[in-house]
Amino acid sequence: MKKLEEFSIRCGVDTCMIIYNRDNSSGRGPTIWPRIPERVKQVIDRYFSKGVDQCNKHAMDLREYFMSQKRKADKELAKVRSANWAAKYPGSEDLLNGLSQDQLQMVLSVLRMKLEIMKKRHLAAKESAVMNALGMVPMQMDDFKYDTPVHSHMNDYMPG
Repeated sequence: MKKLEEFSIRCGVDTCMIIYNRDNSSGRGPTIWPRIPERVKQVIDRYFSKGVDQCNKHAMDLREYFMSQKRKADKELAKVRSANWAAKYPGSEDLLNGLSQDQLQMVLSVLRMKLEIMKKRHLAAKESAVMNALGMVPMQMDDFKYDTPVHSHMNDYMPG
């Protein structure tokens, strides 16, 4: 109840809490906060006076709450990933402006080679999916060996 009181004070909102005992063997009835029943009744009456539509607009169950939190976290994660991607792989033309024609040709050939490798991997993945669907044992992606690493960076070809 201390947390509820702290919440009410910090957020400046009227709150109430009613806790029902599972077994009413004590004969005490429910525990309420604030301890003044008139205040609890005021909060409940104000809640119901707003109408069902107004109350439901702001109310959410646990599933809705966590989905909302997940959406917020996903949105923030997307921003951070985008910033990381932009920092790691700048897309500025300035990267290519300082290169000679030979260096540009080298970058172009590396990009073409990477594109071909990725096309082969994509085709292998599609064939693997078809074979799985037919109940056959597909070839493992590890079976594809390449002489050139796929993850080399443009910086490897920049003048130092």
